[in-house]
Amino acid sequence: MNFDETFLKIEPGRHRTYEKKGRKQVCVRGAKDKRGITLMATITHSGDLLPPQLIYKGKTNNCHPKVNFPDG
Repeated sequence: MNFDETFLKIEPGRHRTYEKKGRKQVCVRGAKDKRGITLMATITHSGDLLPPQLIYKGKTNNCHPKVNFPDG
């Protein structure tokens, strides 16, 4: 088996903002937010793609997203 992992931010898309034209300073909310999850994708030698694994790590409940995943 071969696997790879990548980091996914929980709050993506913080590269754009709206502000009045000509403004010298623009506040970007969440730019320092580093919360995220690790996605592991695994493929076997025969070419079968295994279900992805999502790895959450945190010391408090605030680190985890408020999502209810379906059974299975």
